[in-house]
Amino acid sequence: MVEIRADVIIKDKKIKFSPSIEELKSKYFSEISSFITFPLNFTGVGGKAGIYAAISEKNSNGLVTVYEKAE
Repeated sequence: MVEIRADVIIKDKKIKFSPSIEELKSKYFSEISSFITFPLNFTGVGGKAGIYAAISEKNSNGLVTVYEKAE
């Protein structure tokens, strides 16, 4: 996954993020989704795609946790 950078700005005694927290969340979920779905499109050696596609299915409980903790 790529690094997601954010600046913390203190202005008028208020803390803000740049980019905004909504943009950061959107970018994070996009990156997580891309990372999780990568095995679905990976054929690997010998074209045995089924081996990699099963990774997401076997770890579905953990993936739910990732999304829950992201909120």
